[in-house]
Amino acid sequence: MTKKIVGKFPSALSPESRVLLHSARLALDESSRQNLDELLRTELNWDELICRANGQGVTPLLYWHLSKSPAWWRGIPKSACDRLAALYHHNVRRNEMLLSELHELLAMMQEADIPIMLMKELHLLQTIYPEPGLRPLGDLDLLVQREDFERARFLLQEAGYKPELRHNPFKDRYGFGYHLINREKGVWIDLQWNLCQREWAGENESRGKFRPPIQKIWERALPDHLAGRRVWKKSWEDLLLHLCVHAEGHGFGELIQFCDIAAVIQRCGRVLDWKYLIETARAANLDASLYCTLRLVNEMWSVAIPEEVFKQLQPAYRPFEIYQATFGPLVMLYTFLDEAANDPAVSPAASQEWERVTRDTVEQNRRAYEVMDAAMTYLAHAGLAPIALMSREPERTLPHVQLRPLGETAIIVAANACSGVVDKKLEAQFNAIGAETIRFQLRLEPDLLKRFLSRFETPTLSTRQRLKKIFFAARPQSETISIYPLSPEEIFLVLCRRFNRSAAWLDFSAIVEFLRNARNQPNWPVFWDKAQEHGLANAAATSLLCVHELTRLPILAAALAPLEIIPNRLPLSQYAVAVVETLSPPELQDAVQAALRFLALPSWQERRKYFARLTQVSNPESGTISRLVAGVKLFFQWRHAKKLSPAAVYWLEMPRVAEENLSSSPVTAKKIHPEVESYDPAIY
Repeated sequence: MTKKIVGKFPSALSPESRVLLHSARLALDESSRQNLDELLRTELNWDELICRANGQGVTPLLYWHLSKSPAWWRGIPKSACDRLAALYHHNVRRNEMLLSELHELLAMMQEADIPIMLMKELHLLQTIYPEPGLRPLGDLDLLVQREDFERARFLLQEAGYKPELRHNPFKDRYGFGYHLINREKGVWIDLQWNLCQREWAGENESRGKFRPPIQKIWERALPDHLAGRRVWKKSWEDLLLHLCVHAEGHGFGELIQFCDIAAVIQRCGRVLDWKYLIETARAANLDASLYCTLRLVNEMWSVAIPEEVFKQLQPAYRPFEIYQATFGPLVMLYTFLDEAANDPAVSPAASQEWERVTRDTVEQNRRAYEVMDAAMTYLAHAGLAPIALMSREPERTLPHVQLRPLGETAIIVAANACSGVVDKKLEAQFNAIGAETIRFQLRLEPDLLKRFLSRFETPTLSTRQRLKKIFFAARPQSETISIYPLSPEEIFLVLCRRFNRSAAWLDFSAIVEFLRNARNQPNWPVFWDKAQEHGLANAAATSLLCVHELTRLPILAAALAPLEIIPNRLPLSQYAVAVVETLSPPELQDAVQAALRFLALPSWQERRKYFARLTQVSNPESGTISRLVAGVKLFFQWRHAKKLSPAAVYWLEMPRVAEENLSSSPVTAKKIHPEVESYDPAIY
């Protein structure tokens, strides 16, 4: 099949991905309509397309747009039409069931005089989407005031909604809400008293830097009625901020979330109080999240946003990788603690030790964030355009002192602006700021790009490798962050390689922001020479084609000229399709969790005590002991990953999640893939 020509260049995206991108919007503009008309005349893999649409939450929109055009609908295979229609009507019925349940819950809360604010898709269904089946509902997101949280939770539990775990002492103490499940009805409720957090600071701690002003949000909320019951809705500004932050929390990975944001701005952009939105985002340290999300929506959905908004919001640097390196492991640590609190074989001493390590991790990583933030801000104000990249995720996803709490991070700066700014004096200055938390090392050796790229060859640390560190590694000392001065050509090559390995919209936006900055413009002939030298011409070509196709950013002819030749010698990847796997059964899940608790204990003496208590509290017929032994064996089997299904390997790498998806479809998760040249952003 001939690739579509964008201008004079082939598209780097598969036809199925382009169909999704043009369908993920409420109203089709002329450009999207023309593109869809052309794409629907080609041979499409409809099974793949529908699978991707389901994963991205845009199947109802895809059906809606295609079925409204008789010419398009007639050209689609009947089996695909039937499947799309069935999925759409199933979503309509499920949404109706969820909304009916919501009406009953609102009546219960109103009788108890507990105000309820609708969040995210519940708000959008009532105000933005013209038909109830167009926006899938995953769960019922409800916001209550802090003083009403315990009463609301009690009422929901009386109504049959139970937390996934019987006891959640650490989420109660340090979180801002959690899920409640009614398994008979197949309904999840996300009950919250705040909108977001990063550092798990705890309700009474003053260091919660990333929380929106929840009291002000309640004061600005508007009363409304749903099926005769009083509800509250956020102001448009507060809703938009929450949607943007929520999208960042999901890794900018779902097209439906971008569609939500675009629809809100198109609906009320002219009356939005941008000044309030900017000030609120800044006060909660959420301005980078807001800026990045709005930029993507502005570029790819052609939504009008005043340029002055971007000028005021633009952060000194992109902090997302620092967030991942410092705050990324905390949710897994607290999940581990709550799991352990429900295990009667865990001693109070072990639980207290794990909590101590977790709270120490929170404090260490909070301090590390402040140090890295100060360093990045200094470099940005010095005109060095710093970029922080995490080369390895944090080891401490289990609460053990042998594991490093921080993700391995490097900083790259623009070498063409470094004269007299980046030197050993700066290194000493940063180390004085970092004290014993972080050490900075300035790298000035030859062939720096090759050395930097080699850091990103290191795979993510597996659970088995973490356990080996627990048993055999020395206790980690202070963290070291290397600073790499690279040329603009080298920096852009690093960003292209990273995007091609992740296909994340966040990495794509980093490329776009780099090109948007006039000071960063590479010498394109030099860039292409370096790309060929390091075997990254395909990554560079794919990245530039995506920028050319998906944004309105002007690109110099010198950057695109080699693409006329490269595809003939080096075929551009049609992005790989992610394989969806069914997760492992609850028995394996429980075995892995028990094994993790057993192995994460600080000494063999504690492990023997745990095993002894487990034999006392377990019913011999339950198989608990045999599952624990089986779970431990998984970690010590030689080359165990090849002996387990991908679903089992998934559970070795992740904390406990839902045992079952209470919607109609089975629980799914991404298969763990070996690194390949490219993934598709539309299925990230």
